[in-house]
Amino acid sequence: MSVMALLMVGIGTGAVWAAEESDQVELQTRLFGMGSYEFGQIVMGQYAWAKNITETNKGRLDHYWNQQGLLQIGVAVKGNNGLSMTLAGEGAMLFPYSLPSDGSGFGFDYLQARFKWYPSQLEGDYSFGDADNPYLKLGVGYFPFKYNPDARNFGDYLLRINSYPQYLPTTFDACYTRLLGFHATGKPLPSLQADFLLTSETYLWPLRDFSISLLVNYNLLKFADFGAGVMGARVFAVDDQMTNPPPGVQEKGCDFTFASTKLMFRVALDFKRFMPFEFWGPNDFRLYGEACLNGLKNYPMNSTYASTSAFYPGYNDILKRIPVSMGFNIPTFKVLDVLSLEAEWWDNNFANSYWSVYPTIGGYKELPNPTKYSVMLQQGLRIDPYGGAWHWSVYAKKTLFNNAKLVFQAARDHTILTTTLTGGTNGDAEEAMDGFRNWGWMAKIEYGF
Repeated sequence: MSVMALLMVGIGTGAVWAAEESDQVELQTRLFGMGSYEFGQIVMGQYAWAKNITETNKGRLDHYWNQQGLLQIGVAVKGNNGLSMTLAGEGAMLFPYSLPSDGSGFGFDYLQARFKWYPSQLEGDYSFGDADNPYLKLGVGYFPFKYNPDARNFGDYLLRINSYPQYLPTTFDACYTRLLGFHATGKPLPSLQADFLLTSETYLWPLRDFSISLLVNYNLLKFADFGAGVMGARVFAVDDQMTNPPPGVQEKGCDFTFASTKLMFRVALDFKRFMPFEFWGPNDFRLYGEACLNGLKNYPMNSTYASTSAFYPGYNDILKRIPVSMGFNIPTFKVLDVLSLEAEWWDNNFANSYWSVYPTIGGYKELPNPTKYSVMLQQGLRIDPYGGAWHWSVYAKKTLFNNAKLVFQAARDHTILTTTLTGGTNGDAEEAMDGFRNWGWMAKIEYGF
């Protein structure tokens, strides 16, 4: 058997490919990696357990410095028989927010930097047809997924948001989600793409439930992109009593469930299509938006407790379960990769929180009940009232020398604070920048190959 090794260096991307040819199969191997430093500040924020010098500032989290280092390394192997595989891991150096008692009650190690390593992609694929443009591709494993290429901070709701209770964390420069399960994508028509997903819940309680999602995208004359999707969230429960608690277990007479049906629609318009100009950047002059109906079913408050309990108000108003995002890429004429302005309208006066469903001391879970901001005020867990429906974001990115990137973002979004309360490197359930006056900024220096 004759074997020939061929080394190819991708000048444009810095990627390194190695191909092996044998009598049976030809393999191409691509090594890739990334290192970055992220830093920024919550200029004005809040956190229920924040340290304060005076009682009048209870819960304020102003001028809080946030930073982390990220490292990713991976390998992708592609064969001429349609099979491919990608294996990648990511490491992070974090600085969680430490609580007032951490230094004495839990040891000073809680005040130090934390380190963690986790898989970022473990995926196998099989492509039908042309390897570079297959008409059908099947994949299984753990993989990143993003269906809205324009969204920088808000959007990509269908797979990122939880319905009951409503919960949407946003992460700086990571407007996507990682999924565990099965993925099929194909092009029935040249301008039409369809994606089918069967995925397992790996993050939000209760764990491991399976969901089905179908997304379609149609491009019209290279000017308009129309996308739509439907998701049956947790339609296959691993433990039905955990996902759909029976009425006898539900507190205060409520009848909520974690399962839901979600609908999404998005559109993007590229005005450069009708204004030929050689100095346009590829992302310039795009207007885009997305809306998601986050749960079709209303859950009215049980009449027995409607007048006596402020803690379990129900999900009576469907409009409070529809986040809508809008964005526009300001033309920079290739000076920047992208400069986007985004706004979000989400009139959700429930706390965007997952507090209600953490495991209790007795070992059983709480329920998917909403928690109102007014209740948190009464309990002294916040000093700011509900901040209103509007959120905003400004995002800019510049690529230097093909491999280095500079990213900046200022926003009032749904950032979840990393704290020591929920473990060494976990995020807390409370938003750090809700409240109308709160906002923050983040920047990143990244190098990839």
